Amino acid sequence: MPEKGANIVISLVHNYFLLYEHGEKYLTIHANNCPDQNKNNLIMAYLAWQVIIGYHDRIKYSFMIAGHTKFSPDSFFGLFKLALVKLEVDDLDDLVKVVKNLSTNKYNLAQTIFDKKENQVYKEQVEIKDINSSSEIIPLSGLTALRQWNLYNEV
Repeated sequence: MPEKGANIVISLVHNYFLLYEHGEKYLTIHANNCPDQNKNNLIMAYLAWQVIIGYHDRIKYSFMIAGHTKFSPDSFFGLFKLALVKLEVDDLDDLVKVVKNLSTNKYNLAQTIFDKKENQVYKEQVEIKDINSSSEIIPLSGLTALRQWNLYNEV
């Protein structure tokens, strides 16, 4: 299994946006409180980037109340982990079959972004706006190199 961190979450969310967006400008996203996956600067930067380049006008990113750690998708991941221990999964097709067999109610759908020839499938090509034209760079005058490094590490 790949690492469970911000990179995989961003990849999954971005793929979801590419496949299922219908021009929504205002989003509300609910996530669990996992700091490695959902509550970190990379996720926030990715969502800010979505707004900066104009894919969305506003994104509300909310978390569950502390102490309420159970999230409905978590139950499926527990079943999925158990199945992976018991079953022989040799390739992507086997993995897709595991997901399909576990999801008798059709709530979980295995989606791959590669065809059988391993070519990446894109919904459409989108021109990205010039990100440099949207904001002015503010120089950090008056800060020593050591202070800049400390701020970089702390912030």
